Amino acid sequence: MRECIACSTNCESCSTVDKCEKCSKEAFLNLETHSCTLCPDGTFYDPKTQKCSPCVKKCLKCSNPHSCDKCQQQNAYFKRTNECGELEGQYFRDGGYKACAKNCHSCLDGKSCLKCFQGSVYDDERGKCSCPSG
Repeated sequence: MRECIACSTNCESCSTVDKCEKCSKEAFLNLETHSCTLCPDGTFYDPKTQKCSPCVKKCLKCSNPHSCDKCQQQNAYFKRTNECGELEGQYFRDGGYKACAKNCHSCLDGKSCLKCFQGSVYDDERGKCSCPSG
């Protein structure tokens, strides 16, 4: 009778605990160590080069160099231009885009502003962007 063994992390099938033969979808087999390795954020496993290759600029998770599955925080994927970029005056929450506060270029929510539009200044006392006085 054959005994079942537990494979190492990210390994789907193995001959011994330390010798992986097939990795899970998001990992790749390191032929030197026979273990499964995950590519770091901002890269994907390229089977042609057998290495981790960079995603498009400002992309956190991707499966190829031509698209992005998840952009870095405060960025959205623009399919037409194949890039991640800042959402001007909007933030993403609950599956949709919502407006930042008035004169706010980028924000985490409708109240906290990270960057003001050109011509506006951040008012520390009020915690928002406003037109300069004078």
